[in-house]
Amino acid sequence: MRRFFVVALVLALAVPAAGDAATTSSSNTLENQRPTATLIAAGGSALTNGVFFPGTAIQDGNELAGVPYEIAKGTDIEFMTADGSLTLGNGHQIRSFKRRKNGRPLFKSKFISNGQSTLMITSHLKPGKGEQSDGSYGFFCTVHHPMYGMLKVTKN
Repeated sequence: MRRFFVVALVLALAVPAAGDAATTSSSNTLENQRPTATLIAAGGSALTNGVFFPGTAIQDGNELAGVPYEIAKGTDIEFMTADGSLTLGNGHQIRSFKRRKNGRPLFKSKFISNGQSTLMITSHLKPGKGEQSDGSYGFFCTVHHPMYGMLKVTKN
């Protein structure tokens, strides 16, 4: 029953309001005073790869397929896990496929587990500059391969 409640809560939080391009709000700001959006990871084990809410993608040849998570330009992401104590030791970390000239990922998160969250800096990303054919940015969980996601930055 507890697991059902957690899944229902995650889905309720992850579904944007009708007509909303993203779950971004200027009232939801952290210490950096930039708008933030929320991205949730859940699941993942030795047998499963888990999912992102929203933005889960699957690999389709050399591209990722799915509905990207849309955020407005200048937005950072609060990345959190819905995994609880039942998945002790299981966690998630996001890393972009696209890299900078120095070889570092364009964006990445800290490792989080057991209901933790972290701020992932994405405010520097530009609309349409991702490596996917639709201009979105592909990312993956460094713990669960292949747990993929897509992020699309829109103009304000």
